[in-house]
Amino acid sequence: MATGVGVARRIDCVGSGYLLLAVCAAVSVRVTSSFGEGADIPVRRARRLNLVPYLTGGILSSVAGALNPVGPVLILVSAAAASFGGDSGLAWMWNVLRSPNIPNSELQMHEIVRSWEWALVAVFLAILFIVGLGPGVKFH
Repeated sequence: MATGVGVARRIDCVGSGYLLLAVCAAVSVRVTSSFGEGADIPVRRARRLNLVPYLTGGILSSVAGALNPVGPVLILVSAAAASFGGDSGLAWMWNVLRSPNIPNSELQMHEIVRSWEWALVAVFLAILFIVGLGPGVKFH
């Protein structure tokens, strides 16, 4: 059974996490609103720019968790829940751009072009992440 201090700490962690997520989402929405003119362009770009890292991070964490010797329960409890749940702001944040409360930004961002060099670096780092952290880090 949790003590009063334990319950207060959990409430504080949940509240702090929610506040941090709200602030980060608000800043992200403001920046994303500058991704194009017209009503639908920023929403479509934001969806594409947010869902790809959300799904990639969640899948990479789950694959790395699958290599952990503790077992598949760890994937559900730790890797998948933490990555998909913790990064959930990326999954829903782009919907906020449809709100009339989000002003159009006067700052216009340049088009993001695909770089195959950076894609290869990302694949290398993903393999390093999965192979290096997946089986677990032993500190003894």
